Amino acid sequence: MELPLILSGPILRRVEPSLVSVWVALSKACSVQLSLFEGLAKAGDTPKFSRDTDKSDTIAIGDKLHITVVMMKLTGIDVLKPGQLYSYNLSLTETTGGAKHDLKSLGLLQDNVLSTTPPEKRRLALGYALNQLPGFALPPDKLTDLKIIHGSCRIQVSGLTDALPWVDDLIKEKVQDPNQRIHQLLLAGDQIYADDVERRVLPQMIVLGQDLLAKREFLPTNEPNGLAAKFSPADEKNFPAGMRKNLVLSETRMTTVDNQSHLLSFGEFAAMYLFAWNNEVWQPAAIKDFDDTIAEFRANYNTKVPDTVLPIFRRRDDKNQPKIADALLRRFTDFAFKTLTAEELKSSIKKKDDFDPIVRDPIDTETLQFGKLPAQGSPVRTAFPKIYTFADGLTAEEIGTFKDFMQQLSDDLGGLYKLAIDRGRDNCLEALKNQHKVRRAMANVPTYMMWDDHEVTDDWNLNPMWRDRVMTNPLGRACIRNGMLAFALFQGWGNDPEKYLQGKPKRLLELASTLYTATSTAAMQQTTNDEIEQLFGLNRRTVDVTKFDDQLSWHFSVPGTRHLVLALDNRTQRNWITRGGPPTNIILGAIEKQIPAGPLPSGKEVLIVVAPLPVLGPPMFDELIAPLAYRAFDVIEAIKNGNENLRGMPGTNPDAIEAWAFDPKATESLLKRLEPYRKVVLLSGDVHYGSAQVMSYWKRTDPDTDPSRFVQFTSSGFKKVLPEYLRDIDLRLSRAQQLIRAHINAERLAWNAKADVLNDKAKQAVPALRARLEEEPMLLPAYGWPEGIAVKQTTPPDWSWRIKVLLDERPEFNGQPYEPDKERPEAAKPPSAGIDIVSAPGPNPSFLAVFADAYRRLISRHHRSFDIMRNGRQLCIGSNLGLIHFKILKDAQNQDVLHAIQELHTVFPYELPNASEDHQPFTTHKARLTGDPSEKRPLLRGQP
Repeated sequence: MELPLILSGPILRRVEPSLVSVWVALSKACSVQLSLFEGLAKAGDTPKFSRDTDKSDTIAIGDKLHITVVMMKLTGIDVLKPGQLYSYNLSLTETTGGAKHDLKSLGLLQDNVLSTTPPEKRRLALGYALNQLPGFALPPDKLTDLKIIHGSCRIQVSGLTDALPWVDDLIKEKVQDPNQRIHQLLLAGDQIYADDVERRVLPQMIVLGQDLLAKREFLPTNEPNGLAAKFSPADEKNFPAGMRKNLVLSETRMTTVDNQSHLLSFGEFAAMYLFAWNNEVWQPAAIKDFDDTIAEFRANYNTKVPDTVLPIFRRRDDKNQPKIADALLRRFTDFAFKTLTAEELKSSIKKKDDFDPIVRDPIDTETLQFGKLPAQGSPVRTAFPKIYTFADGLTAEEIGTFKDFMQQLSDDLGGLYKLAIDRGRDNCLEALKNQHKVRRAMANVPTYMMWDDHEVTDDWNLNPMWRDRVMTNPLGRACIRNGMLAFALFQGWGNDPEKYLQGKPKRLLELASTLYTATSTAAMQQTTNDEIEQLFGLNRRTVDVTKFDDQLSWHFSVPGTRHLVLALDNRTQRNWITRGGPPTNIILGAIEKQIPAGPLPSGKEVLIVVAPLPVLGPPMFDELIAPLAYRAFDVIEAIKNGNENLRGMPGTNPDAIEAWAFDPKATESLLKRLEPYRKVVLLSGDVHYGSAQVMSYWKRTDPDTDPSRFVQFTSSGFKKVLPEYLRDIDLRLSRAQQLIRAHINAERLAWNAKADVLNDKAKQAVPALRARLEEEPMLLPAYGWPEGIAVKQTTPPDWSWRIKVLLDERPEFNGQPYEPDKERPEAAKPPSAGIDIVSAPGPNPSFLAVFADAYRRLISRHHRSFDIMRNGRQLCIGSNLGLIHFKILKDAQNQDVLHAIQELHTVFPYELPNASEDHQPFTTHKARLTGDPSEKRPLLRGQP
């Protein structure tokens, strides 16, 4: 395809009074100049600043991938001011030929959203009006005017509602008001899902990645002798879309369960970012469904199967030996793709539901057992006669291998299609529908990005076992390096662009520009990649905090007018409690490096911390649900067959074990470092639900009425929901639900050193509590102690805290016209008795019919109530974004108190009466940022 000049962007990145920066990715080398205007300017207006010093040449990452962050630095009387609107333009001069372009000439300042406009061609005027330039405003003078959006977790093609385009709606509402428009967009990780890529789109990403790099990228795989790595072109022939499961498990040695279409090459990672932020690189007409895929394999069997399918099935054991001989594999593929008809193959591997035109259930591979093959005339033989006739001619060992082959074929082709009706193509088109709104939004608000795991892989840096397995395999190390390099170029660079003008960040850009040149070879790329790996710290197998200065750092800070933002990296400066257990998300010595010593600088009123993993989860959720999920994965992994050697890491699913709560010492070190800031708002994602908690934190010397306050706001995900297994546990454990809803709070008392701090009743405590008295620091829960327990007056805690879960306290009805901050949206309210989504009986019903109808109505109300739980008063379990602002509210003593507020915007996606079709603040949480006079510090006590 012919690539547009602007592959992605413009994305407004770091903005301060003395700095404006814009990121852009181009298909041609250009000199990019940034011009700045006061007010909402139009193309052709005279800029306030347009200087030769505000230019930047793009860096050639590939033949058709040229990236830069262009900066404008301001000093003295020229610095930007709060309460003022600004606009900007980009002027592009092509290095070859000298052709000139700007946002207007490229057609980015006018709408193209007619009903007949293909989704990949849609555009919105970047300035929200014809020929108007994109703009922004600094954080305002008053904290109560500040508006920040945060969120995370956007899996691009999933069939779910996408919340990221709503940022555009919220900017548009107040685009002309510098104090009320959105001032910052904070993305807390998983901006892409490298491990969970739509199989129908990955072929386009592979081709685009090759096009960007002129087909010059190579990937390593293990040679059978295990002595050296073999380098192959990073194309679909060698690394086919949708058939990477064995490759990921045996060659990268990663443990992600979403592995059939895992990104591997740098070109694929780069293409993924372009697909995430620009609809114009998509090719909807080329998206293939299940039938297309099977037809392609059959039509091109002689070239596609030997070159593509056979290598993927050559999975190796721990001795690096193929598990299936080539000759036997060829017999199996000949049978599957030549002997079976297309319908017979689809029937055997594709899942079925009542609407599936394929009427037969897929083959149950458990029936492929030597000596136990179904008898002649049995229903299963009648359904799949060719398969069992073929199996009759195999030996016992070959039947076992054939069983594995059919199961793998189902996993790689049929298993990817979760529903028998292949809705994947529709989901791809749905993902494109509002992509042009994402592009406009990111051009109009300063955007900051921190990574979490999915930028690289689902289990990135999970534990030492994982690290040792992946980093000692060439393809595993290449995949991690490519994901990190793509993050640096597409996300990290714009967070602090001045940092990339010198030192190790500058060296990274230099190395990236030499990777895929016209004379590049696999050996040359590996030499360059070795140095890149040193910059990323991938060359070390042990954690040493003293060595972190030798590698690139990713955390950053951004000062606002009345607030300070710190973004934490909880992926690359980790440690682990045990070899296979949960991680310390930031090693203790690195916390001091990532968080400057408090208190807040003069003039700043609140610290905002972007912490991708929530620091303060709902207490009972963390203590009951997450540990249960960890044990559930132990059981699941333990009963799986065939993967013991290559995966064999039960209980290490990251969705279950990465909570901060699993390492109390690290959590306490983080809180202690943050405590001097006094008013701290933590913004997190990762967990695929929205929620809020507040902590009062007392040092020994603090009055009861003046604790530090930590507010945890979680918004997750933009396009990812809570895993089904956790939702099921949450709904079925009624006791856990009662505890979460009860006013039972998490409380802790702590001493820096082990000491005799309790009265004699401590001797009667259960062993688990007595054991905590032997640890340093001593971290004691408030509940569960014998009656009469007490802390000695001479040894009060060095610190203590209490966490409360916040609920949406807005009334269902307030008797006034609807206002979002005073009343819950209509669709979020409990159902009334009149709602009935089940058809009512006909006229003159019998008593039995009336009785049955009453039950139908009751079931209907309960059904909708469960649906509404997705957007409830405590948790928002659905696509969402968090709008953060601050407000002075009266407390119970009629005193003015500063509150932090999170509005979780979402939609109600069901066709029910009064259901909202637009995103609204379904769940709103408010937390005071000073101590509550009625709250006292925790005491030890018995059972709650």
